[in-house]
Amino acid sequence: MIEAAQRGDLAPARKKYPELAAADMLKLPARPGPGKRFPKDRGLTKPDLTEAVWNAANIRRIWKRHYPRRRLRGYDSPEAIAARRNGVDEEHVRSWAKNRRCKKLPSNWLSDEY
Repeated sequence: MIEAAQRGDLAPARKKYPELAAADMLKLPARPGPGKRFPKDRGLTKPDLTEAVWNAANIRRIWKRHYPRRRLRGYDSPEAIAARRNGVDEEHVRSWAKNRRCKKLPSNWLSDEY
């Protein structure tokens, strides 16, 4: 319910607390800057997408280490493997990787455990 309110959806809170809604005490949280809007909920959690992008980068790094100067044909792409592993769509992983808001791969994610 709190996550929905932070996204700008007060319907669950208004349903649970009708007396506060009637008294006009439920307000949207303040957004930084004029003209800023709440992001649309596309049903995807961004931490899952970010983790999938990090997994794809890690898989690509491992492939480059173990298969230098080779192009691996006949295998799924690292994005497809990471998308399957995290339960998201491959195209969303590709577009999220190109997005400037996606955090870079942290150094503690660089491992050979995959």
